[in-house]
Amino acid sequence: MKTVILRDFKEDCRDSMENYADQLAKGLSNLGSKLVVQNFTPQIPAWLRFIKGIPLMQMRAARYLLYPKQAKKLKADIFHIVDHGYAHLVSALPPSNVVITVHDLIPLLGWKGLIQGYPKTKRPLLVEYSLSYLARANRLIADSESTKRDLILHLGCKAEKIEVVYPGLDNIFYQATKEEQKELRKSFELPEMDCKFILVTGAVKYKNNETSLKVLKLLNEQCKKPVMMIRLGAPYEEWNDKVKNAGLEKLTRVIHSLSRKRVADLYNCADCLLFPSTYEGFGWPPLEAMACGVPVVASNAASLPEIIGDAGLIANPHDVEVLTNLTLQALDNSSARKFLIEKGLERASKFKWEKSIKRIVEIYDEVLLESKSR
Repeated sequence: MKTVILRDFKEDCRDSMENYADQLAKGLSNLGSKLVVQNFTPQIPAWLRFIKGIPLMQMRAARYLLYPKQAKKLKADIFHIVDHGYAHLVSALPPSNVVITVHDLIPLLGWKGLIQGYPKTKRPLLVEYSLSYLARANRLIADSESTKRDLILHLGCKAEKIEVVYPGLDNIFYQATKEEQKELRKSFELPEMDCKFILVTGAVKYKNNETSLKVLKLLNEQCKKPVMMIRLGAPYEEWNDKVKNAGLEKLTRVIHSLSRKRVADLYNCADCLLFPSTYEGFGWPPLEAMACGVPVVASNAASLPEIIGDAGLIANPHDVEVLTNLTLQALDNSSARKFLIEKGLERASKFKWEKSIKRIVEIYDEVLLESKSR
């Protein structure tokens, strides 16, 4: 069986999609002679690079006009599109041999006003154009049951064509010893004073960092020891303004542009992950934190309860008081903290790429059998 993995343009800078494609290709290649795997990364032609204008327009031309032409030349038994944003490639491929992974429907749901904190935008016509091709593929792989429900409810996809296959957790995430944790904190130049560190992630509004700052303020009013917040993500002005207005400049720190290894190191500097996101198609940070032995406090939105299970503490993403109390438990209640760490490590261990790859190959076999029968 020859399988082609159709990847994103490198210029799209979608790190999560690159990691998914890398892990998928690695897992499939490890199966040996059962599969012949080809990674296909589209190329922006030189003539388009030299045309002066808006880079966004160049990317759109490459994505929606040129990539289908490149894909049309490919030959394989199975075509796996790893990013639902490229679902329009089905137009250039035999639909009965196409599998598409769908990670979330964020732009569409955000525009419809179904994601709290998502900025108002114009109707995402090109996104809708791509998503309209999902129904033509033989099989859709959803990252979560939540994403599967969204596909059925908002795009009318047939339930029997959708398989939920959880992605595996990268084995780069590890639990550091206490001595290693001290050294890691020094490497990030974090204060050596006796204080607690809370980690938050993201630089987009639906990550709900405003609520996280409110929790931080309450924690420092209630805790004897200072509590600091580290945000992993790109700088943005609104964060700076809210930090300044709350008088939290000395209790916050922004860290960005880290390698995946250093991201794992940063998790091991934290005493707790606070993740009150209002929407996640899957939600990597809670699992990554659990794999590092870090207790998790998160929202009960979208896929998060499904992914976290009973291994974390969850609440309404806007209930500051409850989130504060839960975070206090994760930080200061020794028995609760021990329970969360143990359950978190156990939960994270269940998300293995080997298990995901096995099910994906079974889907390939089913698709190929259906295609041949037709």
